[in-house]
Amino acid sequence: MKQRQDFRREALEVELFNRVAVEKYGLDLSRYQQNRLHEKLLQLASDKGYGDIAEVLARLLRDELSIGEVLNYLTVTVTEMFRDPNVFAAIRCHVRDVLASAPRIRVWHAGAATGEEVLSVAITLYEEGCLERTYSLVTDINRAALLHGEKAVYPIKQLKTAIRNYHDSNGKKEFSRYFTQDGKHAAFRRDLLKGCEWMLHDVLHDEPPEGFDLVLCRNVLIYYEKALQQQAFNNFARAMNIGGVLVLGDQERIIDHPGFARVSTSLPLYRRLESDLPCVSQS
Repeated sequence: MKQRQDFRREALEVELFNRVAVEKYGLDLSRYQQNRLHEKLLQLASDKGYGDIAEVLARLLRDELSIGEVLNYLTVTVTEMFRDPNVFAAIRCHVRDVLASAPRIRVWHAGAATGEEVLSVAITLYEEGCLERTYSLVTDINRAALLHGEKAVYPIKQLKTAIRNYHDSNGKKEFSRYFTQDGKHAAFRRDLLKGCEWMLHDVLHDEPPEGFDLVLCRNVLIYYEKALQQQAFNNFARAMNIGGVLVLGDQERIIDHPGFARVSTSLPLYRRLESDLPCVSQS
């Protein structure tokens, strides 16, 4: 059980890290869930062989550790293709029943991590005959993750789960048609991503893009405090067309927001409503 001095040290370490992040990099993480932030910093220190978080801070100040490496730990990059197959089955239904008749489709993957979800949606759109007229904006605050996703090359060992998820989400084809194997890696077809634009973007602090029919931001907001979650929901509402669908992570919920109504009682899908939104300044 933690002693009082342990909590004090934890709070001080996080406070010092937040100060370095703001003053050296202009990165404000002070409103993120601070206990999760501390856990991630401890993980980084352990993986790097540092003695403690104080050494993380010292190396940042001496430019012996890049803020990009730190962000690799602080942002959520753990994902898989067709994760939560029931969610992707629902996305497929929405594409088939609503978006298939649209002359142009705009998709925003916010906090896309290493791109597995981007490929999953692209394959779904392809099988429903919509990919050719789809523009997809793929964003994250982690440059390394975006570069990884744009390459569309993943370890073969990940494919067993991907194939199972694909078929459980009502996939229509043989999954092997979408990639070629090169040693221990699978390279996915480049045509699946030709309508994608990859961009650094912070869903909280950057101006939201506009005009999207489908927005996915899954398992990102769980790390935000409630005030930040509301700010993100406001930004998503501003980015979306009326009637568009927002897809969140399995443990994420929108409660009492004027811009959204839940589509399903069991799945984290929300429809953009025609309503006035609160005025929120971008911090």
